[in-house]
Amino acid sequence: MPKLVRVEIRYYAQLREDLRLSNEEIELELPATEEDILNRLAQLHPKQAALFLASRAAVEDEYLPRGTVVQDLRAVDVIPPVSGG
Repeated sequence: MPKLVRVEIRYYAQLREDLRLSNEEIELELPATEEDILNRLAQLHPKQAALFLASRAAVEDEYLPRGTVVQDLRAVDVIPPVSGG
């Protein structure tokens, strides 16, 4: 059965700069996948939607494998793609 929980979202790199936020609390419906979490953030911040959808989510210092269903969650790190030269 789905439940609504408050989750701390921590932003890094370009997302932190664009949003001018290092973190925020949002409500998420669990269970959820990485895709569900990133889609919810894209809805909340539509100007950065493309960047959210290209990003990865990490929980407890580990990237969520694509398709993994998260049942319980307190914090998520959102890491946008990084390019180097």
